[in-house]
Amino acid sequence: ISPAARWSIEKPLMSKPRLTAFHWVPAPFQGQVRDLPVRWALEEAGLEYEERLIESDAHKTPAYRALHPFGKVPVYEDAGIVLFESGAIVLHIAETQGVLLPREAAARGHAKAWLIAALNSVDPDIIAPTGCMAGRLLTRPVDCAISPRSSSAAISSFFY
Repeated sequence: ISPAARWSIEKPLMSKPRLTAFHWVPAPFQGQVRDLPVRWALEEAGLEYEERLIESDAHKTPAYRALHPFGKVPVYEDAGIVLFESGAIVLHIAETQGVLLPREAAARGHAKAWLIAALNSVDPDIIAPTGCMAGRLLTRPVDCAISPRSSSAAISSFFY
């Protein structure tokens, strides 16, 4: 049975949260995959978690897409809750564990604003040059002269 097929028939027996991530990514993307902020939040919250590392084609299966409609990583599962998108997962951990966010409303709102800014404004500017570099290293056509942000499409193309 293939790794993708085996993954699609696994049934979770979880006593702790489970984080699904890629087993391996190409060198230019190591350190840039979106499961890292979730791992960091889990560690900061002091939560033990189960790790499920998937092979390169498992994210394309219908079973995986039922968990993450875009077929990306990470996926977070805990107590019947299935979440995708790193920001949503980090926010869920922060809110349910009573850590990582200030208690006072204004400060909490400010922290959430920075979380969203990190995902939408800071990360793309950091990841885009990596996509340009990866496109050149992996001999994929990437036009980085137009805009560093245009390379985000190149990043996605490696994983689909």
